[in-house]
Amino acid sequence: MIDDGVMLIGDAAGVADPQSGEGIRQAIESGLLAAATIVDARGRFSRDRLEPYAAGVAARFADAPLSGVVARLVPDTVKAIMAGQLLRNPAS
Repeated sequence: MIDDGVMLIGDAAGVADPQSGEGIRQAIESGLLAAATIVDARGRFSRDRLEPYAAGVAARFADAPLSGVVARLVPDTVKAIMAGQLLRNPAS
């Protein structure tokens, strides 16, 4: 997520909700964390100076909803099969 002179923010940082794909709020929040880190770095953008951003993102987005945790445990092939089954059933 960070390296010397590099910070990944928003979708690039992987902060979007894994189940819904929604990520505007998370992108804005990660952008605000990035901005604060950039200001605090005072022009020195080494990896160690950008580490507070990575730590802040990890702390802020570590508590993924249970559905997201479960979704990561289910193999993609199983998700595809289940999605196909659900799409064949008419909505009630």
